[in-house]
Amino acid sequence: MTKVLDGVREYIQGKSAARPGGQPVADEQSLFRLGIIDSMGVFEIVTFLEDRFGVEIHDEEILRKNFDSIQRIAQFVSAKMTA
Repeated sequence: MTKVLDGVREYIQGKSAARPGGQPVADEQSLFRLGIIDSMGVFEIVTFLEDRFGVEIHDEEILRKNFDSIQRIAQFVSAKMTA
């Protein structure tokens, strides 16, 4: 899971840094509450994850609980990779 976590962290930190006043994001912080991602941003992340890790994410899997933090995204992707 470390490679997945590192890849997700790098992507999200890049998104955060691009925002005015962007600060580093802890793995457990809510990306929605911080305003780093919104409903459209989830689709950008889905595309990134599918391309980077070779997973297929179905519409019914696009839930806030799977995309709320770096840690949750990494767990979700890792589970898909081992399934």
